[in-house]
Amino acid sequence: MMPRRLFFKVMREDLRHRVWMAALSALSSFLFFPVVWMIKLSNVDRLVAEAGYERMSVMQDILPFCRGYIVTIGGSIAVLMAFIAGIAGFRFVFHRDMSDAYHSMPVKRSTLFGAVYLNGILIWLLPFLVSLLLSLVLAEGYIMRGGDWELFGIMLRETAFSFVVIGVVFFLVYHLVLVAVMICGNVLNTLVCAMILGYGGIALYGICLSFMDWCMDTFYYWNYGMREAIFVSPLCSALYLLILRGEGVQDMGALWVHLFVCLAMAGALWLCARSLYLRRGTELAEQGIRNRLLAALLRAVTALVVGMGGFMLFMQLTEGGTSIIWGVFGAVMATMLACGLLDIMFQMDFKAFFAHKGQMAAALSVTLLV
Repeated sequence: MMPRRLFFKVMREDLRHRVWMAALSALSSFLFFPVVWMIKLSNVDRLVAEAGYERMSVMQDILPFCRGYIVTIGGSIAVLMAFIAGIAGFRFVFHRDMSDAYHSMPVKRSTLFGAVYLNGILIWLLPFLVSLLLSLVLAEGYIMRGGDWELFGIMLRETAFSFVVIGVVFFLVYHLVLVAVMICGNVLNTLVCAMILGYGGIALYGICLSFMDWCMDTFYYWNYGMREAIFVSPLCSALYLLILRGEGVQDMGALWVHLFVCLAMAGALWLCARSLYLRRGTELAEQGIRNRLLAALLRAVTALVVGMGGFMLFMQLTEGGTSIIWGVFGAVMATMLACGLLDIMFQMDFKAFFAHKGQMAAALSVTLLV
């Protein structure tokens, strides 16, 4: 009983410092759902008053709202709140004094992680769920004018599935941000790391595919592997899931497969974030990325993408797009800038531009070889 009371006490203390997040979540959810619902349904009410209840007219006005609007706006709010909850919720790991104060409390690290993690979910989930339910209550009165229980059931099913999709997207992005938070020592590095981890795989695949299609006469463009590449880029996978649901694809089997893969990715990222937090050293606070292997991997992926992009950009700027010399110049400059700037951010030192000359040379050699 004592550990449970202690857990909820930590939750209450943490939530006192995050009231602004709850207010932001509640305000955005209320404005974009009940308020917009009332505006939308006022148009339906006008049509019903003028022409009577017409099932097809109500379906055309309400059901796209349950499929497209809820997913688009609700997904955008979920992604934004996932970033805010992940970074601001664990803000104490970025400051040594705060980190020492939090970790000196008579609670286990696993308990502290669980309390802060759960608060981040509730801050997004409760306002969103209340606003969504309020919107359904408002819509129910219009649909029930015609006694159309079948249409109301369709609306509930569509809204429930949209909510499931948004929930999976939130957890996927939230857990990715937590991994980036536990790896890095400040907000800037966290954002950079989240972007590279979230889009690096699909960016590398896409730039290679575009390069081969543009530069190799014997290469036949084929989207083989594009869907698989999405799964190694969590942010891209989350956005693609929202697009699949918003467009109302007919192949529900593919949508469910993508949904379960995203859910599995979210679970793996949660395990990784929790493990990294339990092993995180206080000295990492206010630093960049101390893990040399991970920093080298992030530099390599970024350098290849930016270097090949610089090659194609400078070639396209020349007349006819055939100047290999300018292409090589663009590749060299882009690769060096990518490696150097990442080193400055990772080490938080402007003198670190050439800190890893060997890795910079290796990345440049691979880019030029390709």
